[in-house]
Amino acid sequence: MFGAALFEFAVLPIVGSTALVTRFPLLGRLTSRTTVVNQTRRVTITEETALTEGLNRLRPVLVTIEARRGGEIVGQGSGFIATADGLLITSAALISPGAELTAFYREQSWVAQVVSVDSARGLALLRVPAVNLPVVELRRFDELELGERVFLAGIERRAGVATVFVSDGIVSRLRDDGFMVSIRVGREPVVGSVVATLGGAVAAVVESASDDGLALVDTRAVADMLAKR
Repeated sequence: MFGAALFEFAVLPIVGSTALVTRFPLLGRLTSRTTVVNQTRRVTITEETALTEGLNRLRPVLVTIEARRGGEIVGQGSGFIATADGLLITSAALISPGAELTAFYREQSWVAQVVSVDSARGLALLRVPAVNLPVVELRRFDELELGERVFLAGIERRAGVATVFVSDGIVSRLRDDGFMVSIRVGREPVVGSVVATLGGAVAAVVESASDDGLALVDTRAVADMLAKR
């Protein structure tokens, strides 16, 4: 999707550091509906329908986070609604000293206050003055299955117009302490976006992005942050 490269990203519960990220060979695509994993196992799904349903479940909790200093945008990324009373999760990379944070949600926008920052794991917890918001389910790594289809989603905002972006992928490896995801990466501002299951549950958060790929944070870190608020 978007003519982007395919990477494999490790999502591991490493306390005090970000997740490991490594390049991985391109998966062979046979048709628009069929993917070959390791050239031996064929996983066939109706991608259009599955991705649409998953995104429709996730879309209501996605937000855009914008950081401004002196009227200038110094950072932009995505986030998601974590609680109905206005708590948001995003990447700590969007927290800039002296910058004002704004959360954009549908036709609304709020000034966002920083509740806490977990620099070791790369997450930030924000609060906005809103209630009765939709919430999202968190999916633990030990509930995922090998070959399970996942997707990356976020919202890019340009000239006041919000655009949802999505890239598909799979759970390519399972470990005792985490999992790895093969997923396509485009040119969008993916910091703070999420990796979700086709059921619309968040499995990981994009902590940072570089030419080498993405650093992902396991949702256990999200649960820990919410428990300590």
